[in-house]
Amino acid sequence: MRFPVNSISTRSAARTSECILVFVFGLAGAAITAISVNCGGAPPVFASAITGLCAACLGMFFRLPGCASLAAFSGTFAGMGLVHVNSHKFAWVLMMSVVVAGVLLALHDLQQRHPKLGLSGVGGRLGCFAFAGFALFSVVALRRFPALPLQSLEIQKIMWTFFGMVLGATMTAEFRRSLPADTADHNVMASAIVGLVGSVFLICDAIFGQTLALGIYAGSFVGMSTLAVVRPKFILTSCAIASIVLGAANLFLQGWGGLLGSAAACGVVLAQHLQGEAGRDGRVLEETHRRMRSAEADDRPG
Repeated sequence: MRFPVNSISTRSAARTSECILVFVFGLAGAAITAISVNCGGAPPVFASAITGLCAACLGMFFRLPGCASLAAFSGTFAGMGLVHVNSHKFAWVLMMSVVVAGVLLALHDLQQRHPKLGLSGVGGRLGCFAFAGFALFSVVALRRFPALPLQSLEIQKIMWTFFGMVLGATMTAEFRRSLPADTADHNVMASAIVGLVGSVFLICDAIFGQTLALGIYAGSFVGMSTLAVVRPKFILTSCAIASIVLGAANLFLQGWGGLLGSAAACGVVLAQHLQGEAGRDGRVLEETHRRMRSAEADDRPG
């Protein structure tokens, strides 16, 4: 019996190159964004979006596997987090980037082996991956834990976040539908461009502008979900859930990288579940009505 040695070695080489790309691009995305935010004082949304857009353009220009731009974009979400240290901030930021890149590599492998566990097709999963890396670094290296809330939920902020998320999700989905192909690079590009558009609101009133910019960027992650499910009802449901989750998470985890994507992923997963339950209930109700009509027809005299 002969084994396809060449085929196996080719697949092994391709997988190794993908792993290298994921680690390098994830490290670069996290480091560039984190340095811009923590050392340069750049707005997190702008720093993440412009870095993600550059990664998508590089991926398309050099025809790299889609995992490269996805890893870089995920890394930027961790880079949006605030690294609270008193000295050697640059070194700590680089350490955080290495940890995040390692977590992204591990989760990329998980997604390849078990797509459902890797949240394949779920908008915001990149933020979840970034949050996992940032949280690991914060807890283990910085001994930083979730803080007790010093304030209550602000309904006005949640409403502005919801409005921004609906706007961001709608723009991202329509942008993706206008592109010639639904590729990873195009998805990253669409979300990043919407994030850059949202960052324009940062020039407005401090609280209003920041809330709306963050909401639009978080909404763009919802719009990165599988296009077949990104419909008006899905957008409204997922954004409503995500805006509440984000508002609650900010009470405990304000400044932690990956929060926007994690909240978006929560909204997407719950919206899919609710729509699935509603769809099943609707099909059951329709089948019941069909049977009742059939029974009534059978009971009618000749």
